[in-house]
Amino acid sequence: MSAQISDPAGHALRGLAVELRSRGVEATEDRERGLVLVTGAPSGRSSALLRPHRGDLWWWIRRPIQDGVPPAPSGIPLAPAHRTSHVAGRIAGVPAPDGAV
Repeated sequence: MSAQISDPAGHALRGLAVELRSRGVEATEDRERGLVLVTGAPSGRSSALLRPHRGDLWWWIRRPIQDGVPPAPSGIPLAPAHRTSHVAGRIAGVPAPDGAV
């Protein structure tokens, strides 16, 4: 039996999925694996995962494999879990403001 994601992580997963849908991007939560599967992003199918990074919980992004580019097995750290709007904007194709992480 696999462990469910903790409640704060569950809130973050739900929040990101809702934020993406509000931006017109199809998104599905997977609480058991700790990810939001994104099927309607401009860059194609990707997923946002909640994983530890720098001593805190962060959103990691996995993009589709592109020709000539080696896949990042764990994804790329994008932002702390509390920066849901920022992550949704990046996935939805909205550029981040200058200097934003």
